[in-house]
Amino acid sequence: MNSTDSEANFEKIRIELMEVTSEPEVLNLIEKSYWLQRHHINRRAGGIHPILNNWPALKSPTPFQAHSSKLLGKDVRKTWADSSNRFLILYNYLSDYAITTKQTSSNMELLTSLNKVRNEAEEAAQSMESQRPLVIAAFLMLIIFMKEDSDCLLKQVDPGTNLDEIKTSAEVDRPLLIVRGRSLFDPNCECFVACEGEILISTKDLVEAIKLHFLSFYNFNFHYPEKGRKFLEYIQRGIFKINPEAARRGAKEKRRVGFDPLVRKTIMNLDKFYQRTKNIHVVNSWSAL
Repeated sequence: MNSTDSEANFEKIRIELMEVTSEPEVLNLIEKSYWLQRHHINRRAGGIHPILNNWPALKSPTPFQAHSSKLLGKDVRKTWADSSNRFLILYNYLSDYAITTKQTSSNMELLTSLNKVRNEAEEAAQSMESQRPLVIAAFLMLIIFMKEDSDCLLKQVDPGTNLDEIKTSAEVDRPLLIVRGRSLFDPNCECFVACEGEILISTKDLVEAIKLHFLSFYNFNFHYPEKGRKFLEYIQRGIFKINPEAARRGAKEKRRVGFDPLVRKTIMNLDKFYQRTKNIHVVNSWSAL
């Protein structure tokens, strides 16, 4: 793989990839040029712009996830889709916690925040006759439950915000999920994963965007932000079943990374909650996710 001839052949594939438009052809060339993609990403010395410039196909969700699947050794789209029921279980678990936990001076703010999101989600679900807002709420409530700083994970901007303003708001050193819409439950929202003033990838589905945001840490070798680490680790371990012995995303030197106690406890308690409630109809019966 290190020979000049091999790199020249990969470079020809990269150039061809920039010219094709057919999705099957794009995916075929993504597969063929995977080594060079990782070579460029792993050895980049500067920002993300050269990677996006050399590999524009990675800004589209399907090739982006093809790269993720190759990198992680699993079909990330199928893994996420197969977890859709677990998202609703997470929502019900956190809702149950918010409703049944005795309020004290130490947990009052946490419970108030959880119930605020829960109430907004229930209202949106009723209005839309869809469980989609409940799935979105599961992730928003998890951020609160983990006591993370939501600003280092996602932000909402007004519908009139233009792309240049979105890029400016993403002048950060790790992927940030930016939602352009009237609210995080807006069915017409647009979502952008961005960092370093660049839009990495976009979609009109917030649940899909949460997945792409997580995967961008792996695809482009970014560290988890310290104040959003537990939330991302939950997705890593609880949904994608990725349990590395060592190396946070982008770490230059491998070191053992422990299982965060709160993440571990939440995953265990969620499994117990599912066993306790699996024969009880605990979610509203709106059909469409």
